[in-house]
Amino acid sequence: MANTVTELQAKHIVDIVSKVIEKGFPVDKTIHFQFKNNRITDEYDRSIVASVSYELVRWWRLLCEIDNNFPVVHDVNYYKVLASWLILNKWDIPSLAPMRGVNAQYVLQQYESLSAFRKIKFSMPDWFDQKGFLAYGAEWETELEAINKQAPIFIRTNRLKTKPADLSVLLKKEGFDNETVEKAPDALKITGKANIFDSKYYKDGYFEIQDAGSQLISMFLDVKPGMRVVDTCAGNGGKTLHLASLMQNKGKIVAMDTQEEKISTLKSRVAKAGADIVEARLIEGTKSTKRLSQSFDRVLIDSPCSGSGTIRRNPEIKWQMNLQRLEKIKNIQNIVLKNYANMAKPGGLIVYATCSILPEENHERVEAFLESQKGAYELVKEQQITTSQNGFDGFYMAQIRRLK
Repeated sequence: MANTVTELQAKHIVDIVSKVIEKGFPVDKTIHFQFKNNRITDEYDRSIVASVSYELVRWWRLLCEIDNNFPVVHDVNYYKVLASWLILNKWDIPSLAPMRGVNAQYVLQQYESLSAFRKIKFSMPDWFDQKGFLAYGAEWETELEAINKQAPIFIRTNRLKTKPADLSVLLKKEGFDNETVEKAPDALKITGKANIFDSKYYKDGYFEIQDAGSQLISMFLDVKPGMRVVDTCAGNGGKTLHLASLMQNKGKIVAMDTQEEKISTLKSRVAKAGADIVEARLIEGTKSTKRLSQSFDRVLIDSPCSGSGTIRRNPEIKWQMNLQRLEKIKNIQNIVLKNYANMAKPGGLIVYATCSILPEENHERVEAFLESQKGAYELVKEQQITTSQNGFDGFYMAQIRRLK
């Protein structure tokens, strides 16, 4: 039986994609809302709707270019966009009124012609394709191919409760196929299709969902049990919890963020993980950080960024980020690096990290910071993780030592 979508599935897909494109909503939360609001409980329906919605957002430019409608200057026929995707993926087109008149041969001819242009073939905005090519040269097309594929699920073992090898066995007994990850010792890659959130061990805090590349950032900080550590942009606490695990729950971690909602989520995750050394604090202004000057052995600055390294998980980033927003983000990066690095003791280490693959958010920001500090800090080492080379999301990390 050939793949296709039902009328109701098509309606849900169109509803989701239109909200993402027109209102700037994230794909994952929009899908979750659609399922909950419409009481979609059938697993097959949920799978089709979610996967095809992601694909339409991922390939949005290509699909619109086929209909000569990019940049979008008039109302989009989302059903026609869906029909183009179905044709390109050799799915049957359902007999729905909004899809009538779509010419499969024309779609295929357009695709063949448009594929000569890299930015269209890989469905990327002009600015991002240009910056990526300048940074990566001949390797850029390989990277584009990698970040357009569906991302695997990685989990991070909570060593406060178990070991990766033991967790692997426990999960397999529950029916969750998995494998170890060579370059990330605390990670397991989930290879089956079962919903890992249903695992008893997830509910009991034995692991968290976290990309393997993200896990390398906490390790880059080189923490030891007994240290005083601050996670300055802690968010929901993924890296905070990893740091507590690496420190064997000995010492002190102050996890800070500017959003109260994230601090609340972090506190509940800390309790589930059994990370007793973590103290969550809300950043209410510059005083919150100034009073902590030269207080920590280690400082993690997981900086706000474009998120370009996570496009395979969050394809909407391609259509929501632009050059103006990027410039604002770079200014924020300059500020947080200057302000938060000051929390390190002389001799202490700072890790500046982003989930970006653009040098201007990464090495160039660090270089500008070091130059502005006139010998007070030095770059120890840095690493750029790319999806094409590692199979992980894209991340950058720089280890910086405070000298005085």
